[in-house]
Amino acid sequence: MLQYILKLLLALIIALPNLAIADVFSSDETWKLETKDVNNSLRTTALFKFTDKVASSCIGGNWKVINVISASSSADQFFPVNQSISYKINQGTLVIGRNERCDSYLHLTGVFKDNRVSGKYTAFGIEHNKLLGSFSISIVKQ
Repeated sequence: MLQYILKLLLALIIALPNLAIADVFSSDETWKLETKDVNNSLRTTALFKFTDKVASSCIGGNWKVINVISASSSADQFFPVNQSISYKINQGTLVIGRNERCDSYLHLTGVFKDNRVSGKYTAFGIEHNKLLGSFSISIVKQ
């Protein structure tokens, strides 16, 4: 019986943070994305919504579609929000990425904190891995 209770407790400890974070990413909320290069210069700004639609991906995981509402960029290819992008949440970490272009992935990876996520922006593939900059997202107050 004690073993069963411990397994249940462990499952709750692992699941609850993800459930709480998943609730924040409602399809009703509009989010603002900002990407910066390694020199901390703003490169891309976009408004988007998370969806529950399954996304196409060349990389494993439970990827879902991001619906971009509007975007502006000083360099269209820096983080190409005009292409298909998707997201996944895994153990409290949010990853937003261009995942349909195999072995040429662009990922924004960060941890959720106080209705915000910030972190690093990387490019990677079979033979490369490069830090391109940073990003942040936050809920747009309506």
